Amino acid sequence: MARGYFFHFENFNELLHINQMRVGAIGFLNALPLTHDLPWPVEKGSPTEIQARLLAGELDLALCSVTTALCHESVWIVPAGGIGCRGAVDSVRLVFRDGIRDIRDCRRIALDPESNTANLLLQVILTCRYDRPPGSVEYVTPTQVSSSSPSVPPPSMPVRRVFGGGGGWGEGKVDASLLIGDRALLYNQPHRGGEGGAPTALPAGGATRAPEIDLGAAWTDWTGLPFVFAAWLSRTSTIADNVMDQLIAVRDRNLERLDELVTRFAPAPLRSRLAYLRERISYQLGPEELEGVRRFHGCLRELHLTALPNLPLISMAHNPGIASL
Repeated sequence: MARGYFFHFENFNELLHINQMRVGAIGFLNALPLTHDLPWPVEKGSPTEIQARLLAGELDLALCSVTTALCHESVWIVPAGGIGCRGAVDSVRLVFRDGIRDIRDCRRIALDPESNTANLLLQVILTCRYDRPPGSVEYVTPTQVSSSSPSVPPPSMPVRRVFGGGGGWGEGKVDASLLIGDRALLYNQPHRGGEGGAPTALPAGGATRAPEIDLGAAWTDWTGLPFVFAAWLSRTSTIADNVMDQLIAVRDRNLERLDELVTRFAPAPLRSRLAYLRERISYQLGPEELEGVRRFHGCLRELHLTALPNLPLISMAHNPGIASL
């Protein structure tokens, strides 16, 4: 049995009984199938909070932004499930302010303060797909904005006020704003198109005119690969097989009763999002998903956004498809 520094028990039941593992997870709706009913207590937080705690050694295992492993040493990807998509994802969207309809007209973009992965994906897509040279777009975050002259909305700002109309937030200040998670799902833009109010994805062929851009759709249209936003990450390069099995079993069991979970645990405004979880989100982390992670890591290296030379992946010797990647 493979071992890491916190997986040193011969009997897995002993490990469960004393709650030796410190587990954290992002607190979004789409994490529910991976985290509900795990045999360990799970501490929830924003992507940046969970990343900081994992890097500080306060967590042993975390469902966290995948870039935590791609940009920081001593963090490994556990191939036991992730949060990703193949095409439009709905919950990671670049929305344009009134008067901006072409991505090439964007000169100042507000990043989301909660997700390094979405922020880096946006920079990769703008630079590598749309040939926007580094430096041609100014990226701003709430920490760069003074309280006397706000340019981007704080995390608590109602999503309908991202571009003004309520206190002047963002009015004339940014050309587009990146929204993730529940804020993106609840964002109500008047000119949204698509069936059931779904975001308008980019047209085929790389056309750039759209009221908003779904980054999942943009990535898959460009690469033909799935994109993985978050995954289970470990502070050690080895992990016990039975821990891996537990993570996979919980995921599969929860996906079978997804309707029940959404009804019981989703906040009222999000209970209609069952179709989002079923149709937009992929919880697999197999060979094709990992190839998407590898491609993303290569893009980050090309743009000098990470210095790590290799994909930090925990090997599964009993899974030849993954072990051979």
